[in-house]
Order: sequence, then C-alpha cells, then structure tokens
Amino acid sequence: MLFKKRVLKNLVIPVEIQVREFDAKLLLSCFAAEKGFKVFIGSKYEINKQTVLLPPAIYIGKALRANGSKVYKLNKRLHNPVAGWDEEGLVYFSPEIYLKRRISSGTLALLEAIFAWGSDNASVINQANYTHTPIHITGNPRGDLLRQELGFFFEKKVNSLKRQYGDYILINSNFAMVNGFLKNFTQLPHPSEGLPAFEKAREVYNPELAVHRHAMFDHFKKLLVFLAANFPNRKIILRPHPSENPEPWQELVKPYPNVTVLIEGNVIPWLKACKVLIHNGCTTALEASLLGTEIIAYSPISSEKYDAHLPNNLSLKTVTLEETKKIIEAIFLGQQPTHEDKSIQEFLNKIKKDHVTSMDGTFASEKIVDVLEQIAKKIKGRNLFSIKYWWACYLSLINKIKRNLRYNDKGGRVNFEVRTNNFPPITLEEVQNRVKLFSTCLNGRFDTIEVKKWIKEGVFELSSSIRQNP
Repeated sequence: MLFKKRVLKNLVIPVEIQVREFDAKLLLSCFAAEKGFKVFIGSKYEINKQTVLLPPAIYIGKALRANGSKVYKLNKRLHNPVAGWDEEGLVYFSPEIYLKRRISSGTLALLEAIFAWGSDNASVINQANYTHTPIHITGNPRGDLLRQELGFFFEKKVNSLKRQYGDYILINSNFAMVNGFLKNFTQLPHPSEGLPAFEKAREVYNPELAVHRHAMFDHFKKLLVFLAANFPNRKIILRPHPSENPEPWQELVKPYPNVTVLIEGNVIPWLKACKVLIHNGCTTALEASLLGTEIIAYSPISSEKYDAHLPNNLSLKTVTLEETKKIIEAIFLGQQPTHEDKSIQEFLNKIKKDHVTSMDGTFASEKIVDVLEQIAKKIKGRNLFSIKYWWACYLSLINKIKRNLRYNDKGGRVNFEVRTNNFPPITLEEVQNRVKLFSTCLNGRFDTIEVKKWIKEGVFELSSSIRQNP
C-alpha cells in the first residue's frame, strides 16, 4: 500500500524547548503551509515517539551532534528526507569546542540540507562536512522574529510586562551546562564532583571549561544579591536558561521581594520591555542588540578560550559590581551607553553581515521553504508490507520504551519531567491566535492557513485552505 504522490508534500517540525523555539518554528510552518505543505509541529518527544504514525515527510532536525542521529536514522529507514540546523549554532566558545560538542560528521552525512545562521556558522560546520552535504546560508526563523515587520506579534506582551514590572533589570543566565535541570544530566559538573553521569556528556567533558563556567555561575549569584540590595525599588527579573535548574536562584533571592525568578514565554518581549539586560556569553544578548536594548556583559573573570566573545562584544563590559551599578544608574537616568559606543555599533554591523543573515529582504523562513520544496521531491511512498518498514516500527517502539525507563537522581521519570519542563501544555486556541497574529503582521498573508490538533497532545497540523498544485 502506497501513499499517493499528491499527499507527500509533508513536513515534520519537532520543538524541544517551547519558549525558545516554538514561535519561530510556527512562523516557518506558516510559510511552508502557504506553499502547499501539510506541516506537523509540536513536542519533539511526542513526534519522535510517534514517527511511524506520521505520513511520509521531511523531518527538520534542530541539532547536528551525534546524539541526534538515532532519530535521523529512523526517519531515513522510513524514507523520510532529513534536513536541519543547529539551534545553538550562533554563539560558541571557540570553533574547536563547538565542533567537538555540537557537530558530528556522521550526523551531517544523514542530512539532505543544512541551514546556517550566517556565513560564519556555515564556515565552521563545513570543517566537519566531509560528505559535502549542501549548506544553505538562509538565516534562522528565530532571526525572523526580530525583524520590524513582526514587531506587532509581541506588542501586547511587551505592554503587559511594562505595566507589571515597570523599568526592570533583566538578568539572563546561561548556566545549564553547570546547573542542569536534572542534576545527573549536568554536562559540566565541577572536576571535584567527578565526570558527568550522562555518557554522551562524558565523551566531550572539558574540566577547564567546567571550572570556568562554575566560577562564572558563582559570580552571577553574587551579582544578583548585590543588585537586589542596591536597587530595592527596581524590579529585577532573573531568567534562567530553559534547560537550567531554577532552584539555586530561587533559594538565593528569598530575602529580596524585588527579585523574581521565572521562565515565561518567548524571551523577545522580555528583551523589548526591560530597561537593561545583563548577561555573560548569552545568545539573548545578540537578539537584544538587534532589538536596540541596552546591554551589559558582566565579566569579573575572563578567558580567551572559554568566553563566548560574540555576545560579549555587543555589550558594555563590566568587571566589578560597583562598575555595573554605575552603568545601570546611568541607563536609568536616560543615557544610552551601548548605542553611543562606536565599536559596539561597528561590531553589530559585522554581526548582520556574517552571523545572522536575512535580517531584511526575503525572510529566512521563506529561503528555507524554497530549499524544502526541492527536497520534497525525494519523499517516497511507504510500503506498509515492507520488512524495512516494520523493522523501523520495532526500533521506534524500543526507543520509546528506553526513554520511558530513564530515571533522574530523585527516582522520577526523566522523560516526563523533561517533557513537562521543555514543552508545557499549549492549547489549539493559543496556536491559532499566534498564526492570526503572524498574519496580521504580514497584512493577511496567512489568512488561509488552518490549524488543528493532531492525534497526540502538543502536536498540531497546519495546512492552507487554498489547494496547491502538487
């Protein structure tokens, strides 16, 4: 039994971390549905567990490292073309560390196409691209969300944050590698604590990097307490990385009613609404720079090898707590030190040229869909009587059982905890409203797109009511 060719223009877009990825990938889904794709988007955990129930489709991966290859191989066995990008490919410590931790030449060989954030990202990936998988410098859908055309998408949330918190200080922490959501899956435990419990993390463990990141984590704890005490009448929002454990931060700020620790929704409206962002080596600083936010990179310690220089160079750098305090006070008095710094503005222009393409003109999502239309020609019908098909079903079932049997350090089910943290429940109405907002931003462009629930919670199907030629 074969699916008819005319229904094979399908696309599967898994989302691991909802607050970081979902809005951007939903926008990509809208552009794809506009071109006649039937798109399945939602929880990566549900999609990967139910791969064999989905129709033949292009699978869009979010990582290029080795531990993503199992899902890619399963899709290949089902004759599903695989394409993708590195969700965290924009900011890295050094090319050597990035290649070791984030890129696998074996994984690249499984893909039909790689979508790069910019020429810099493409150049680094290509160092491991021994099989010459096509790399397309398209930009990323997350970059699309920063463009002026889509400013209205977050306007309601921005206004709400300003009413609720006033001119607040935003601190974005990115210490998931040393303060993981689950302790036994922490990638960079301090050398005094031994090697990581997670096998894949042990393979790339770097004790020097671990020491540096733990030291920076400790400095940011001191920074948070210092600012809470010195700005008692200002609201301070500490936003942990989505994969980070919030408990150490929450315990730290109990004596300070002016500090709130939370991860709520996409970071973009928080960046737009805040008075100043403080970070060290965080991707959100690059996003904030493109949005025109005032930014401070707190750098009490530094390392040429283990600092993420890209976001730090877009920020005013401070070394001491007092220095940080003075710059924050100046910003609250109406000064704009980030925008008055010529070196920062010159570096921002370089970022737009080499690191984040498609910030004007054709959207990155549109460029990606253009490539996907060519890849769609490679989707093959699925023979339900094939031994290969049933072998793929068996492997999918085994993978599902293994994931459900993983336990954390407290004896709880890892799959359930991680899934709930990374992809909390989202309703059909919420998704439909977001599609409507995108359409409003683009003058009704997506008015014909329909959204409905798929058979599993957290997965949605998008398609256009206007029939496209196959």
